[in-house]
Amino acid sequence: MSEAILISEPPAATAPSADVEHVLRMRKQFLRVYGALVVGTVLTVAMYYVYFEEMWQTVTVALLIASVKGSFVAAVFMHLWRAQKSLYTILLYTGVVAVGLFALSVYSIFSVPAPHYFVR
Repeated sequence: MSEAILISEPPAATAPSADVEHVLRMRKQFLRVYGALVVGTVLTVAMYYVYFEEMWQTVTVALLIASVKGSFVAAVFMHLWRAQKSLYTILLYTGVVAVGLFALSVYSIFSVPAPHYFVR
């Protein structure tokens, strides 16, 4: 009692040209972001050898470079490039709160009363 099993040929492994074009565009975009991240990393290492008068200047430049690199990663690899308006609103409020907390931290560091203030 052998049964004949009809096996059809597998479908051809061709994708529509629109999908191929999309993949190629995304690949180019990923390579551009990769290049920007490499340049940012080289710039970060180069900034080690640059002397600034004040520490806050060094920290500001380092945070600026890190923010640009993080923005590239978030925009492309987390697909925030074409996100909805509500997501941008949430990110804006998050940024405002984060900047406010940093500002309060810096204010508290520089507004510490002198040691003799508490002594009678």
